[in-house]
Amino acid sequence: MKLRAATVGIAAVLLSGMLTTPVVADESAPSKVVQRATWMPPRGGSFNNPIGTAAAQLNIEDKVVGAIKHAHSGSSIFITLFSFDRIRVAGALIAADQRGVHVQI
Repeated sequence: MKLRAATVGIAAVLLSGMLTTPVVADESAPSKVVQRATWMPPRGGSFNNPIGTAAAQLNIEDKVVGAIKHAHSGSSIFITLFSFDRIRVAGALIAADQRGVHVQI
């Protein structure tokens, strides 16, 4: 399995910190504002192994989908890419949009 340009492009956007953190009011204390914890991907490079196990072949895609799943309602995901053929990533982006994440491709 070849490392696809779309997956690399998405990973570069995600790993550069595109998930924003909204500030929300704490409903139990009307005057108190709470900052949600920011999800951060693991540090360091990520690589696929084209001759490895299924998990090793999809290492970057798994990290991208994990990052999308951690996006909170009100946050934003911006993606720029040349081609897009990752069905799981598309499904995660649709689910994120449906839960209130602003998704722009």
